[in-house]
Amino acid sequence: MGELVLAGIGVVVLYLFSGLRVLREYERGVYFLLGRSWGARGPGLIFLPPVVASMQKVSLRVMAIDVPPQDVITRDNISIKVNAVLYMRVRDPVKAVVGVENYLYATSQLAQTTLRSVLGETEMDELLANRDKINSVLRQTIDTRTEDWGVEVSAVEVKDVDLPPEMKRAMARQAEAERERRAKVINAEGELQAAEKLAQAAHIIGKEPAAIQLRYLQTVNEIASENNSTTIFPIPIDLFRGFMEKIAPTQPAEPPRALPERTSSERLPATTRKGKGIIKRAAELQAGAQDVGDGLTQAEVVALGKDVGIPSRYLQQAMLEEQTRAVVETRRGFWAWLTGPRTLSADRVVPGDRATVERALSRWMEEEESLQVKRRYAERTTWEPKAGAFATIQRALGSKGRRFSLANAQEVTGQVTQLESGFCHVGLTSDIRPNRARRLQGGAVLFTVAGVATTALALIGGAIAVVPAIVLIPTAGLVARRHRAENERVQVAMEQVLDRLERGEIRAEHALPAQHPLERIADQVRKAFGAP
Repeated sequence: MGELVLAGIGVVVLYLFSGLRVLREYERGVYFLLGRSWGARGPGLIFLPPVVASMQKVSLRVMAIDVPPQDVITRDNISIKVNAVLYMRVRDPVKAVVGVENYLYATSQLAQTTLRSVLGETEMDELLANRDKINSVLRQTIDTRTEDWGVEVSAVEVKDVDLPPEMKRAMARQAEAERERRAKVINAEGELQAAEKLAQAAHIIGKEPAAIQLRYLQTVNEIASENNSTTIFPIPIDLFRGFMEKIAPTQPAEPPRALPERTSSERLPATTRKGKGIIKRAAELQAGAQDVGDGLTQAEVVALGKDVGIPSRYLQQAMLEEQTRAVVETRRGFWAWLTGPRTLSADRVVPGDRATVERALSRWMEEEESLQVKRRYAERTTWEPKAGAFATIQRALGSKGRRFSLANAQEVTGQVTQLESGFCHVGLTSDIRPNRARRLQGGAVLFTVAGVATTALALIGGAIAVVPAIVLIPTAGLVARRHRAENERVQVAMEQVLDRLERGEIRAEHALPAQHPLERIADQVRKAFGAP
């Protein structure tokens, strides 16, 4: 009987000791008894009855949550990447456990959504200038939403704003222009103050004739004090005016010479060299060549163009091409020489409005280049090669001597931008990465085969081991270098499309009614073989 009592006492003591828990000063335990919440316990020593009760620890310390970079489009339509950091702490442990499944994950997702929505209603200049205001709005918005979760947001800070390279260059040009403006304003203010002081000095000296003589003697004294061997004495030219009138022979005044009239067959020479480049480009637009320069204002260039007999519309088109010309970075080195570029691009300024040029370009791509629209964006359109038996037969047989070079690219992107009334900037970009990858894979396979064959023959022995390397390695290089001819055909095809747009050969006409696929295939076969 005594042993049973001792065993029961031991079980009770063990049960009591197993329910003891210690919570640190910054921790609280949300207490659940038979599944119901009984509030928060701690800090210190608490008793948690085993089996019938459970507890979930919650830290009350301030936690920092990193908000990953978010792609944001501001109110002035500028695409940027922004990341931030959020500081929060649990104010009510019971709400943090009972009110939300995972308060850390929920707060992080809410911070990302709020960051995109708030910055989407803000202009870029306001984001860069009023960072504190943006942080305050973010903190208030997130704190209001997380109040029901027992979470208090103490601060939200925007860490980094990643701007596009084009916007960075534009901001740098704007800052440089602002600095130049300030420098010119300060210089002009200095000239104004100097002119005012000089006017005051001349007014004072003009009242006393002897003052100019004293000023002259003071200047001579300053020159002589510097140990100079030469002293300059200014003599008024009025003293010699009488002698000059008697010596100079009297000649009748000649009437002003009139400018010679220019006939339609004569060209006046352009005497200035600053506008030579733009004048040459305007003349070549009239003849079909290409070269652009700079140096004069638009009015001066137009005047020079009229002198050499070039129409003003060619001059305007040449100046717009000079303003919209983009610098294309060319990779250098052996690897770039071997693999070639990933994309090819061409651009041109063409006459016409944006809607007409877009329709004409889309019609030409779909009907003459064997392409189909992949996706239309607000500012650009992308095409991809047409799929199906008809398109494959058409590209294989050709049509009227066309080789459909643009269909060799994975994707062709066209962007039309309205510049001025009557002119648009058209840019074409071809994605040739799949062809490039196939060439590199073929070269890599040949190079690997050469290495394996050389190693195998070297183990066998003999001078014949170097033969595979001598034959296959140059062949691998030739396979990888096949991009030159293919890229030239794609580049020439894009330039030809732009040339036709510039000369107005591509019209935005309605497409013909659709034919049955078999009829279209038969028509293309007859055209390919010259059948009537």
